[in-house]
Amino acid sequence: MYWSKKLLYLLIPIMILIGIELLFVHPHANFFWEAWAGYDAVFGFISSAVLVLIAKPLIDGLVKRPEDYYEEIYAPKGYNSAETPGDAAGKAFETQKEDRHD
Repeated sequence: MYWSKKLLYLLIPIMILIGIELLFVHPHANFFWEAWAGYDAVFGFISSAVLVLIAKPLIDGLVKRPEDYYEEIYAPKGYNSAETPGDAAGKAFETQKEDRHD
């Protein structure tokens, strides 16, 4: 049995028990706005949106590279970056076709 199936068999009863518990336990709000209908959903949406807005520039700064980053490091000698990818692929195919001795 795969670990994901074992995890599923463990999590489904836990989720059912939590759902049953929510039917009988009345949550008490600590602040008046927590008693508003839909507060949890709105708070979760705004929190996740803020998290994305903050994380995007941070991740871009760490991961994003200039467009020609790999060409500068890994370009073979005589590589012409002005060629379009289609031209380079076509030349490579022609070379392979010439090398075959059928």
